[in-house]
Amino acid sequence: MSTFNKVLLMGFLGNDPELKTTKNGKPFCRISLATHEGRKSESGQEEEKTTWHSVHVFGKQAEWICEKLGKGSRLFVEAALEKNVKEGEDGDKQSQHFLRARQVTGLPKASPFSALAI
Repeated sequence: MSTFNKVLLMGFLGNDPELKTTKNGKPFCRISLATHEGRKSESGQEEEKTTWHSVHVFGKQAEWICEKLGKGSRLFVEAALEKNVKEGEDGDKQSQHFLRARQVTGLPKASPFSALAI
């Protein structure tokens, strides 16, 4: 049985990325990526919903993001959904989902054509 774990997002950086190093000396950064979706409320009014995604980027891509991009930069991200499980101070296990980036592409600033489906 084959499986599939792929997430595609196009959004904006919510903060300036900060380059860090793993315990093994590998460069990485965590970025917050905002995506926006237009919806109709229960009353029929158009509203925009913002969703924040935690994305972990490793290696040369992390270095590139931290060197070239900042808050508000537009990105296309291909990632896999992963889960960390940690034991809290009270002994309870806590899980946190995040996206591990496979490919990150910087996009030009929004244009009148950016709303077109790709």
